[in-house]
Amino acid sequence: MLKVISRESPVTADEGTAFLVAPHRMMTAAHVVDDTRGITVKAGDDTLPVTVVYCDPLHDVAVLDVPGVTCDVLSFADAARGQAAVSIGYPNDRPLTLRPARVL
Repeated sequence: MLKVISRESPVTADEGTAFLVAPHRMMTAAHVVDDTRGITVKAGDDTLPVTVVYCDPLHDVAVLDVPGVTCDVLSFADAARGQAAVSIGYPNDRPLTLRPARVL
């Protein structure tokens, strides 16, 4: 999990969480990157530039191109409604946080 930073939003600076879904491709929430410029990903001590390649505000999903990112690709799995899960992210610019969740 990496932190996405959107510093040049016309409304406010946003921060969110992204994860690698393919080489150089990360997924995040659309509200983190919608209508912004100057988006970067914080990867350890490195700050990497980002290009938004897909943004769907209706489903709140965005895909980012992040050349140079070197973390592991996240694998997806099937889950049943009501199954235990975990929510992982950087809520309100806090440290990486894990919270219990359930599949809806």
